[in-house]
Amino acid sequence: MKKLKTLGLIMLGATCFVQAQNTPAPRPITADDVPRDDVWSADPGSDPVGPGDLLHVTVAGSTELCRSYRIDPGGDIQMPMSHSSTHVAGLTSDKIAALIAADLRDEHILVAPIVSVAVLDYRSRQVTVAGAVKQPGMVQAMGNLRLLDALAKVQGLVPEAGPEVVITRPASDNSPQQIWHIPIKPLMAGLTPESNIVLRGGDEVRIPEAPKVYLMGNLKLPGI
Repeated sequence: MKKLKTLGLIMLGATCFVQAQNTPAPRPITADDVPRDDVWSADPGSDPVGPGDLLHVTVAGSTELCRSYRIDPGGDIQMPMSHSSTHVAGLTSDKIAALIAADLRDEHILVAPIVSVAVLDYRSRQVTVAGAVKQPGMVQAMGNLRLLDALAKVQGLVPEAGPEVVITRPASDNSPQQIWHIPIKPLMAGLTPESNIVLRGGDEVRIPEAPKVYLMGNLKLPGI
């Protein structure tokens, strides 16, 4: 019995050896295996960028082009060695990477550029939250940031908060200034889901304090 087991192991080893000899060795990857003009995006989000946003551009094999760029008020960035600026406002990171790759190719700076773009800071998408909240400040309108999300990011309302939220959206090329007055109680209770609107960069959310009534005169406890 032991001899049969030993013979079987020997035959199995011989079979594996033969298969290993007949299996071709893997071919090393060369530059020809990399698709030309490939573009990867390292953007943590997929929102379009705007003036003031900070981008980081990486160009494979070109350290002089790898750096951070702040988008100027006109929506452009200026790449080193490029004769013209690149307009990136309104584009997502993958489209920006493709555009930069095309510019580098068209200006004969690189033959087959491999570009990646990451958005480090979305300043153009800032929403101001002020008034009777615990931590007034700026929040980023990433994705579908709704009103309740913005209030949660500033730790909610203070006891002095009034009965409504006032949202002001600045005028743009396509629409005039818009102002919403949203009652707080039905919003918080979920009775008016349509009032939990999606915010966008530039919006101002303000929660006025509740009106105060002063009681004075011949009272035991004059005050508010």
